[in-house]
Amino acid sequence: MVSCKSTFLSLNSTFLPFWLLGLFNNGSYVILLACAKSISDGGTALVFLALVVPGLTMKLSAPYWFDRVGYNKRLMMSTAFMTTSFMIVGFVSAHTYDSGSETKTKWQLFGVAFASLQCSLGEASLLPLAGKYDSCALKSNEAQNDGNKKSGNITAYSSGTGLAGVFGFAWKVILNDWFKLSFSATVVLANVLPVSYWSTYWFYFREELQEKMVMDLREEEDYVLQEGYDEDGEIPVAISETSSLKRRRNCIDDEDGVEMYQNITKERVGEGFVEDDNIDGGTSLEDNPTEQTGAVRHINDNSIPSSSQSYIQSLSTTERLRLVLSLWPYMIPLFTVYAAEYALQAGTWTAIGFPVDEKESRDQFYAYSNWLVR
Repeated sequence: MVSCKSTFLSLNSTFLPFWLLGLFNNGSYVILLACAKSISDGGTALVFLALVVPGLTMKLSAPYWFDRVGYNKRLMMSTAFMTTSFMIVGFVSAHTYDSGSETKTKWQLFGVAFASLQCSLGEASLLPLAGKYDSCALKSNEAQNDGNKKSGNITAYSSGTGLAGVFGFAWKVILNDWFKLSFSATVVLANVLPVSYWSTYWFYFREELQEKMVMDLREEEDYVLQEGYDEDGEIPVAISETSSLKRRRNCIDDEDGVEMYQNITKERVGEGFVEDDNIDGGTSLEDNPTEQTGAVRHINDNSIPSSSQSYIQSLSTTERLRLVLSLWPYMIPLFTVYAAEYALQAGTWTAIGFPVDEKESRDQFYAYSNWLVR
């Protein structure tokens, strides 16, 4: 069960962190987008494909595994992808290859693909997280009968991603074009972003999210413990056998969270739990006669009044696919808009310049036109 705990940060203290996370998460993507002509002057569209296809694949797969991996691990993966992308593109750019060799471009595109994975993984994780904080803020306002307070974490994150467009092109134009730093140095210096990205998340959200997941898990265990029966009301249920609880335990993904959960479990031996130091194994009802005879049945996840997260966890792969496809009225318009934008950026704008026959003029038009539309 998900409830809005007092441990959740206030709106005033989360607006700036979500804004920064939006800026850093999309900033890496836009920096490499701004560098597309430097990576492959005649194959800008290839850079766009490397920036879009891996991330699209990541987002299409998200409904089938995000509920099994906690925010900490996902943001850690996103940070690692960002660093890997900048290091590959930057150092490969500084290396000298034989004239006419395509090896350099291939390696750079490989590095760009990591930025695509990073941006999509981060965005698909942080937007729902911002939504959770907004939901808790709204519930808190309702409880206090205060309708004037607004929840704006999604707005903050979206605003940060919007500024990332200006920031990314400014990074390239200022360092590479104005200060005349090499392309390699421009990209490698961008590793300040993953450091800032992870530091912001770690400082503001990591410990609190672990505490919240532990408390939500405890609440759901309490429900099973109090009910003690499956949906037919006949056979007692062992808490360790509920698939929903197993998945929740797997999302407690660092040592602090594990220790916190174990301490709660130890404190509650007298409340019907047995001590179990293996977090993946879970806890079980004490002196459960059904468990002793080996006739334990799984509880029906739908019988537990829980959050939308538990609802998603109870869906099969086919049901999740149907849920995703039901969103087509929103996905098709968004896909069309972004496809049109990328077609302009990867095609038309790369060939425009004043005068058009000068490469430097075309490069300047590409950089400034993209900068202005942001």
